Amino acid sequence: MKNNEPYKTLELSGVKFTYNDKYWALPNRKNIRWAIKDNEKAIDYSRQIAKPSRLLSVIYYFIFRKLRFFNLRNKFFNSVGSQINDSVVNIYFGARGVFKKNTVQEVDSNGNITYTKVAVGELAPIRLEAEYNALLILDKFKTELKYLNVPNVISARKVDGKIVALRTSSVCSTDGKINSSLSNMHHLALVELANLTISESTSINEYKRLSITKDDALSNVMVKVCLSHGDFTPWNTMITSDALSVFDWEMCDRRPVGWDLFNYIFHAEILIKKNVNCFDDIIKSNEEIITGFYKSVGILSEWKQYADLYKIEMKKIYIEQRELCREYDMPHDKGIDILLKSLS
Repeated sequence: MKNNEPYKTLELSGVKFTYNDKYWALPNRKNIRWAIKDNEKAIDYSRQIAKPSRLLSVIYYFIFRKLRFFNLRNKFFNSVGSQINDSVVNIYFGARGVFKKNTVQEVDSNGNITYTKVAVGELAPIRLEAEYNALLILDKFKTELKYLNVPNVISARKVDGKIVALRTSSVCSTDGKINSSLSNMHHLALVELANLTISESTSINEYKRLSITKDDALSNVMVKVCLSHGDFTPWNTMITSDALSVFDWEMCDRRPVGWDLFNYIFHAEILIKKNVNCFDDIIKSNEEIITGFYKSVGILSEWKQYADLYKIEMKKIYIEQRELCREYDMPHDKGIDILLKSLS
């Protein structure tokens, strides 16, 4: 980590870097996850791109701030140069694999923040296309959204019919908070999204994402679906003074009502609070919150069926993800094993 000689040039998805101003690689240049410009504002902005709910990023930023204050950062962190365009302040290098994306954070002279996601992995354009379509749908409801704050699409670049770069506005705030527990603002935003996009009841057999056979207990269930974020978790939401900012809509689709609610509770309990209980016990301990949501959307009596559907689909998703890791020789995520164990 003590090798602080800067690269003469660094190219990221077609964008060239030089070393006329310092950027720093966190945690180090061989395993770079964040490239942060060496000034106080950039460090503040970087917390919006690195998802500060993650303990690792909190530790890195605490250390980097302290070392920068005492002018010792070059002894511990590596320089990776600087972007020619002064508006770029930070870069997040996404997780490895077929869905890998790099995210460039820009701040203009007026303090307006934008994010550009650049497809790197083989299947990353699929995720960018999904987010692009989701944000266009949500834009139609902008005048009706009171509690849900979502990004705007600024531009999208296509190559061979695939979106390879997506630029959006920021919905993050320097005074925003990331909660590990559902707040009233989360509740209001989820109810709002459900009520604006909810469908009439349809047979679960029409919901193509699940493989329900005629012998299954849920084979004749009628469900209502609505627009769903798909990765509604503490690290993709931020509470501001008057709304819930929700970003990273690349998993958006229509799902059974309440899917995002179960997803938030389940992942927060297992991955953040380190709750080792099974899914059914987690749902039972959060029953008051869950029934409050279903009462607000008018289907209180059916909420347990929706919980069962979420459990079935989530288990299927994680089994598919594990197989995908093997097929594409991606790093094995131990978190998937923990989540599957709870769902069993």
